[in-house]
Parts: sequence; C-alpha cells; structure tokens
Amino acid sequence: MKKFFKHPITIALISCLFFTPIGSAIYDHTKNVPVLTDIILKPFSVIWNGILSFIAYKVSIGSILITLVLLIGLIFSIDKIFFSYSNQKDFLDFKSGVLKQWKWSWEWSYNYRTQKYNISHLRPYCHKCDIKMIADYRVYVFDCPNCNLQYNTAYNTNEDKTKIEALILDRIDKGNF
Repeated sequence: MKKFFKHPITIALISCLFFTPIGSAIYDHTKNVPVLTDIILKPFSVIWNGILSFIAYKVSIGSILITLVLLIGLIFSIDKIFFSYSNQKDFLDFKSGVLKQWKWSWEWSYNYRTQKYNISHLRPYCHKCDIKMIADYRVYVFDCPNCNLQYNTAYNTNEDKTKIEALILDRIDKGNF
C-alpha cells in the first residue's frame, strides 16, 4: 500500500485534489469574483450535506459492523491482487558479493519506463585493504586510493563491467544470492 501512495500518478492526483481548491480560493479572493469557488466548492458542499444526511439516517450497529468487515476484506483483497510484493523482490537486498577476483558493490534503481530494476553504481573493492576502488572505464583501470594498487582490465577482461552485471543477474535468476 505504501508503494501505491509513492507512485507518480497517485501523487499527481492527490496534489490536484488538494491544491485546486486552494488556488481557486486565492484567485477568487484576489479578483472578488467567486466563479471558480462556486464551481469547485459546490460539489464539496453537496458531499458534506450528503454526509450529514447519512449520519442522521438510523442504521443498526450490526449492519455497520458487517459493512466495515466487508470493506476491510475488500481492501486487503485488492492490495493482495494488484500490489502483491512477493519474494521476487528479495534480490533488492543483494547489493554486494565476490565475483571473479574482486569484491563488488552496487545499487538497484527502478526504471519506470521499462518497469524493471537496473544495476547502478557498480564498484570494485580492493582485495588487499577492502576499500572502494576508483574505476576509470575509459582506460579500463581500477585504482585503490589507499594502497595504490592498480589493476588494468584492458589486458585481462575477466573483470569487465558488463560481465560482472551478467554474473549478478545470473545469480539472481538461479536464486544464489
């Protein structure tokens, strides 16, 4: 349910519903012409009058309790069907590991356009002092800022970035993370 409220479309709709009456009231106050306020606030007054008449309606407590239980069950069902976050997202905790000769760390970023998670900020660690190495992919060199260890991947392509990403994705596909 938390992801539902963080989705861009939900944020846009809630923002529109919240800021439109405020903007309309400010506009009408400055222009002294309540055209927009009548158009926007009239439905709210109709809804408010409907709520007041509903509250005044005599209903038994049992029917209210049954309705509440059914509504809560419906909300949980919709949440399970449409927003099921099962174990398939467990790989998001897999952010480091020893691949080939080096320890690597990375982050996961979600791409809303492709609806997939991508590996980002892939960095090797020095195997001597366990510090993040500075990776210069233009010349294929990893450089340790602590012990000045340099590793040139141009001569040994085992530590190629695309191969490491492929190994990470392969471990996830096989469930070995």
